[in-house]
Amino acid sequence: MELADIRLDLGFRYAANDAMMVALVIEDDQTLLDLLQERLLSMGHECRKARSQAEAVELLEAYAFDYILLDLEIPSRSEGDADIAYGQNLLRKIRQMPGHSRTPVLVMTGHGLESHHLSVETMKLGATDFIGKPFGRDNPLESRIREALLTQAAERNGANETAPAKITKFNGGDLVFYDDRVELCGITVCGGKNSSIKRRVLEILREQTKQGHYRCFSIKNIADRLKLDRPGAVAEAVADFRRECRERMRDAGVDCENENVVSNQNRGYHLHDWIKVLEGIDEEEPAATEGNMSLTENQRGIIRVLEKHEIQKPRKLSEALCVPASVLVKEVDGLVKAGVVVEEGNGSNRTLKLAKNGVRESLSPGME
Repeated sequence: MELADIRLDLGFRYAANDAMMVALVIEDDQTLLDLLQERLLSMGHECRKARSQAEAVELLEAYAFDYILLDLEIPSRSEGDADIAYGQNLLRKIRQMPGHSRTPVLVMTGHGLESHHLSVETMKLGATDFIGKPFGRDNPLESRIREALLTQAAERNGANETAPAKITKFNGGDLVFYDDRVELCGITVCGGKNSSIKRRVLEILREQTKQGHYRCFSIKNIADRLKLDRPGAVAEAVADFRRECRERMRDAGVDCENENVVSNQNRGYHLHDWIKVLEGIDEEEPAATEGNMSLTENQRGIIRVLEKHEIQKPRKLSEALCVPASVLVKEVDGLVKAGVVVEEGNGSNRTLKLAKNGVRESLSPGME
């Protein structure tokens, strides 16, 4: 399928879903960084910002992104001197990191368009495209971003044509709070108590009025209760939670839109009416050690695939085993909780692999 055909099929969908896009912007010039944030916000995109190679790596290890804007000339650490080599080293590392190997990276530089050698060298490292500085008619920022996203959509569309997934609309469900996680419809979407601002925000949003309605909180209300110096951290936490819900539920074959769980239609954040909050209590389970773990047939299949291919995405596992994604997610969660399988990345960038200590130590006799 040609890219022009993909635009006809996906162009309007991407325009409508621009608000779902989350970018990582890596730029050491604070003025330009603020300008880029404003430009992306005007597109309806959310973004996280880094001013050095070290800050970028920290964010890449914690979050998934739809695309990355990378200034090639950045410092290694916040107080260091900027150099093109640090930007190139970061690009090389991005392409080696699980979950980011195919994320579009648009390199921003005032040098690349003048130096053919630098341009070719950086493209070989994995850059998706170049955007020259300063931005303007000759260096259009927004159109380059949309072009990169359309190209990625075309690639994904081609990969999924042979096995189209059945997606159902999200229509509410249980949001269960455990000590070590929060589950939406049986799927883990957040970590344990005090593990992140995201979990602390959810603990506030679960509060109800005497009439049983969820309370509505402004960003400032939440920031004050959590004693946060920067109110914007609340909006970032909610955006990250929404993204996690979208991606994890989509892996299970469910289309969960931005405001399906946390809504802000009433001038503040609140849980959607069709969400039912429950207190989760885990049953006592023995540790997964030799001789006491019983596996389902699907879990044995997951282990066999991971032993052969080492690292896999949930969707690929579903296709390989011919198991519905909604079933596979719960089977994988069981293996993760038992310490047999390790998760890396978030949302659509999530990958799975066997734990380093080896799976055989966790299998019951006769299950190998």
